[in-house]
Amino acid sequence: MINRSYDLKEDSAGQLEAVEICNINALPFDKFIIPPYQRPYKWTTKHVNQLISDLLTFSTQRHYRLGTLVLHNNEIVDGQQRIITLALLIRVMCDVLKGEKIKAYAKIIEKISTFSKQVSFSNRHTLHNVVENVHTIERRMGSFDLPLFDFLLTKCEFVVVRLGSISEAFQFFDSQNARGKDLAPHDLLKAYHLREISSLTAEDSQNIDEWQNQSTASLRGLFLTLFRAKRWSHRKGARVFTKDHTDVFKGISLNDEKRYPFYQKEIIAHQFTEMYNHDPVRMIDQHAISYPFNLNDQIVNGGRFFDMIRHYMKLHERIRRYRSTLPEGSVAQDILNLIATYDGAERTGDWYVRSMFYTLLLYYVDRFGEEELDKVVPQFFIWAYKLRLRLTSVRLASMDNHASSAESMFVHVCEARTPYDLININIEGESTVRCSRCKEVKEKFKTYNKLYVND
Repeated sequence: MINRSYDLKEDSAGQLEAVEICNINALPFDKFIIPPYQRPYKWTTKHVNQLISDLLTFSTQRHYRLGTLVLHNNEIVDGQQRIITLALLIRVMCDVLKGEKIKAYAKIIEKISTFSKQVSFSNRHTLHNVVENVHTIERRMGSFDLPLFDFLLTKCEFVVVRLGSISEAFQFFDSQNARGKDLAPHDLLKAYHLREISSLTAEDSQNIDEWQNQSTASLRGLFLTLFRAKRWSHRKGARVFTKDHTDVFKGISLNDEKRYPFYQKEIIAHQFTEMYNHDPVRMIDQHAISYPFNLNDQIVNGGRFFDMIRHYMKLHERIRRYRSTLPEGSVAQDILNLIATYDGAERTGDWYVRSMFYTLLLYYVDRFGEEELDKVVPQFFIWAYKLRLRLTSVRLASMDNHASSAESMFVHVCEARTPYDLININIEGESTVRCSRCKEVKEKFKTYNKLYVND
């Protein structure tokens, strides 16, 4: 039984605050109370499937951290979603593994049974989710065995925070952004990928430090850009990036014993990069190589994820500075100057279109580098700004629909083998102009539409 206290202190009001690491076997399920102020049980089948998949993936590890459990006396202030789900999972596993196999766990099973009887599922949505999640767990019964059951009860842990003052409990609850205001998606991803690192290297520490030095706004903007590029290139909507979309930035676990054929190239690239850069010869020639990141590829979890984010931070900043760094008088610079300075450029709808354009530019450079920019940028301009010219008002939905359509330039870039595949695309012009304060855009549109589309 694990029940390790690693911090014990008094808060400013003199209330004792205890912090412990407890495995599930050590949790007092029979004493837990879900207070009436708690929100309904909202975990869906997606969350349950992810939890089971994580347990299977990490079942060979010494420990697996499930999250934080905040208690005031025995009331669950934060963590009820996981606790209820674990109770459901363990009860189904008990039904599968009946008899002598689980006799050694009789005490915790009895405690969980008591907890389950005490919990009231009167809310209609809660009851629906409980029923659906039990069915989901039952459908995955084939994956359950005694070693997994033992891992779940003895190796899976919570950080348990016990607070003597209810006001302090809510303050802690709010500070964790667990009520009403969730942790930002990039913070959830940070925690997820930190857990995937088995031993921290100097490179990992450097990449994580780079992350820490970024503002929240900067990280939010970067992840939204990458999320949109990845989704739009596959004809999927990407209006906002929320915690429900974090799976987009989860991929291959190096701890997973299963190695599927479709991601072998990422495993090979990762291992070769590691082997090459840590060869003693690098101490002599100083020729380290970078991992060949591409937004279309699978993400390698853990340290490589932070390396990837550092890579795209630099690319994102480079694209943002193109107006001042591209050759003076080049076609690409001419267009970038125009879309930043025309009369209506600062309106919300115009900002949406410009954001879409820059996301496309980043996606192209990620795939082809800076080859033929002066020829592809006019194509991107025509495709993006025909939306601005056509509509009186551009809304978030308008941009998202345009970018995720079957004829989206993101799709063309994704499918292109060379820049010339994009240069040769015939993009229809826009005959109807409803946009006000877009005179300069209209004139430039005519110029490049004539030069690069209607030859």
